[in-house]
Amino acid sequence: VQMVSGDSVIVVLPENVANAIGGEHKCVLTANTTTGLGGRVVEGTFQAFDTGCEEIVCGDNAQCRFSKCECMDGYKGDPEFMCEFLGNCYGVLCGPNQACNTTTGNCDCSQGYKYNKDTNKCQEWDQCDLVFCATNAECKQGECVCKDGYIGDPEVFCHERVDLDPIDVEFCILQRYNTDNNHALEVVF
Repeated sequence: VQMVSGDSVIVVLPENVANAIGGEHKCVLTANTTTGLGGRVVEGTFQAFDTGCEEIVCGDNAQCRFSKCECMDGYKGDPEFMCEFLGNCYGVLCGPNQACNTTTGNCDCSQGYKYNKDTNKCQEWDQCDLVFCATNAECKQGECVCKDGYIGDPEVFCHERVDLDPIDVEFCILQRYNTDNNHALEVVF
């Protein structure tokens, strides 16, 4: 065995083995630096070993190695669909709930998290921190909703829901107002 370079090895085959496979007494085992696949050089031509990738189609910026799609160096994503260029993030390891900003190479808090300078960590933030709702309304997952038992526009005003018996509902629909205190009545079915 003789080392040719960092990615090639010359193996001298016994004469009976070389004759049995109909080849030379020397076989250069190598790795193709473009694909990273192993193979051999026969008469100056690289021949890849069977890797199980012959019928596998990988996504953009991905390659098949040993029957599996992998993102190329400097890329990240779903290798069966598309791998995106990491830019300044190549080799950058971010902490929990962080993602690397490909433009700056800095670790920023992931979506749904914000930086807490007291703990020096990214923490889940309450989507309702900056949402202001009307009286009798509350914020849920970043949106205003009327509290239970109330109806209306949760950003303007929520009023108490009035449940009427069917006769009163029919009367209100026909008259279009509630005769008690002459207030308009919103009928909810």
